[in-house]
Amino acid sequence: MKNNKGMTMIEVVVVMALIAIVTSGTVLSVSSLRRARVKKQFDVLQSQTINLREKTLTSSDLTAGAVYYDSAEGEYYFAVFEMERSKLASYATITNTEITASIKEKIKLDSSMEYYYSFDTETSTGTKVKITESSPLIIHYNRSNGKLVNNKDYSENGKLNVYVKNSSLEKTFAISCSTGRIVDYN
Repeated sequence: MKNNKGMTMIEVVVVMALIAIVTSGTVLSVSSLRRARVKKQFDVLQSQTINLREKTLTSSDLTAGAVYYDSAEGEYYFAVFEMERSKLASYATITNTEITASIKEKIKLDSSMEYYYSFDTETSTGTKVKITESSPLIIHYNRSNGKLVNNKDYSENGKLNVYVKNSSLEKTFAISCSTGRIVDYN
């Protein structure tokens, strides 16, 4: 009986090819999973924004929405909250504490994502702002016509861009300031 103590070159190549196939399949599935998670959060934010506009148009309450980060819980949320008209008009001064004190409902977002927003006008593209505890995104619609009411760089013909991002993908949708409807997404 012959005593073989090694592998042939063909056996080594076959084993290496199998390892490469398994590794590439794993990388592709992780990448697909990351893309699916971004798409899911994108869909959640888009549908919650649409629902917020519908609630505003059909309710007598002064409701607004916010995408905000709660550092105490280490989580991002989309929340619907009530606030006085005068406070909503001074958009830049609304804090997480004021949002959480008047929440009617909230949905937890995937905190492994990054969330951004920007306001574009007809003449300029806004700067992307990362949503953090000190810079929540407030979304407020006019009850009578559904227009986007308050934005930092208000322009009747502008748009609010909302971004969801992770390391492999970024998805965006835009809300028209003049109609309050989603006008663009990718």
